[in-house]
Amino acid sequence: MLNLKNKYLSYLHILVAVIVAMDTFYLIYLSISNGVQDAAYLTGGLVGKLCLIVIHYMCSREVQHGSTIGRIASIFFTLFVLAAFPIGTVIGIFMLFFSIFKWEQN
Repeated sequence: MLNLKNKYLSYLHILVAVIVAMDTFYLIYLSISNGVQDAAYLTGGLVGKLCLIVIHYMCSREVQHGSTIGRIASIFFTLFVLAAFPIGTVIGIFMLFFSIFKWEQN
């Protein structure tokens, strides 16, 4: 069995991906209920959110393996999560703590 590292940090990246996915469903719901005002805005929002979901999932996978690129990506994307006040800030603080101080290398 594969020995995975940085379990909690990986779970936090998955949590951020799930929150972005729920926000994507809410965006779709609002656009359907209010009518699509601007299709380009909706398409850009959906593509951007889907990219964020994939990025956080891939970052979660790299963090589990303890690679250096996973650590750098985790710190980089955590800086953006910190701006999502108040929930993102709390999650981002824990992510930075695990990325910097509790990192388990491969």
